[in-house]
Amino acid sequence: MPGKSRPLPSIPDGLRSLFRAAARDVRLLERIIAGRSGAARKAGFVLDSNEQATLDVVSETQLRVMVSMAITPAPPSVTPIQKSQSSVRRPASLGIDPEMPPRRSERKR
Repeated sequence: MPGKSRPLPSIPDGLRSLFRAAARDVRLLERIIAGRSGAARKAGFVLDSNEQATLDVVSETQLRVMVSMAITPAPPSVTPIQKSQSSVRRPASLGIDPEMPPRRSERKR
């Protein structure tokens, strides 16, 4: 289907080091785009068959995106925000049951 692209494959470790080197050297990146796994071997990178296949089947655009993904640090793991005790429990002295959710009028305060 036109306009529909395949999802990006995950980046194998061997390709990640190749892509980092390619991000530092534009000529290497252009050679890899033109020659794919053959150019990577000529540049001294040892790739297993899965890495070679990945390198040979992705489009040029996907390859450029994978290079940028390889040099971008991974996002920190997301941890849920802990609610403070004061926002979770409301004082019973106000006549409010601490286990009940706030009413609409109370949320507006």
